[in-house]
Amino acid sequence: MTGYNFSAGPQGTSVGRWNGQARETVVLSDNELLLLLTATDLSLAGDGVVTVLTPGAAESAGAALRVRLPGEKPVPVLAQATLDLAGGRLYATGSDFDPGAVVWINGVARPTTFEDTTRLSVALTMADLGGTVVVVNPGPGGGSSTTKTFLVWRVLLPLLVR
Repeated sequence: MTGYNFSAGPQGTSVGRWNGQARETVVLSDNELLLLLTATDLSLAGDGVVTVLTPGAAESAGAALRVRLPGEKPVPVLAQATLDLAGGRLYATGSDFDPGAVVWINGVARPTTFEDTTRLSVALTMADLGGTVVVVNPGPGGGSSTTKTFLVWRVLLPLLVR
């Protein structure tokens, strides 16, 4: 872990904690320490919280860590949905996208192109005037991202007939 004001001096040694329980800790410097998690800590998928207690100081704020079992897919994080109207595509950008991820627009799964773990794209249709976008990673694990909205602005020009 990285941070600041870790101690391994005569006043005491900083101790890393996993979900409030002290774990074996090696202080490498004032800004870095190693925390040894147990096999039990890593045996169940889910979220854990790491804190550091330094003698003479308050316990640090918690840093959330997710434990994933082998083969388990992450929950995707959708940062934004952007439009390329010239190319007729919607781009979902974020993190933890799986190659099997699917973009849902307005509750309908759409054929999705996996570009990399941070970017997916789908073709827009003439019916796509806006709505909601969600990214879903398949199981095991996986799940749905938060929802983002998008709006397509169309400008209709008058048609002149002679």
